Amino acid sequence: MVTDARGRAIGTVQSVRSTAQGKVESVLVKVGNRTADLPAANFSGSGSVLVSAMGKGDVKDTAKKGADQEAN
Repeated sequence: MVTDARGRAIGTVQSVRSTAQGKVESVLVKVGNRTADLPAANFSGSGSVLVSAMGKGDVKDTAKKGADQEAN
């Protein structure tokens, strides 16, 4: 589960991308019917939840931009 800083649900983690040394670079987050590729620095942890510094609208915009780029 991914939430914003206020605890509101944003989406779910689909996968984590890391370097060969195991350092997490980005997190793929499913929001609605799209997936956003977000930098790992955007997140902090709280129990079993990732907390995003971005709000749901920002994550949706990032997912939409990614989908638009894949279409072109």
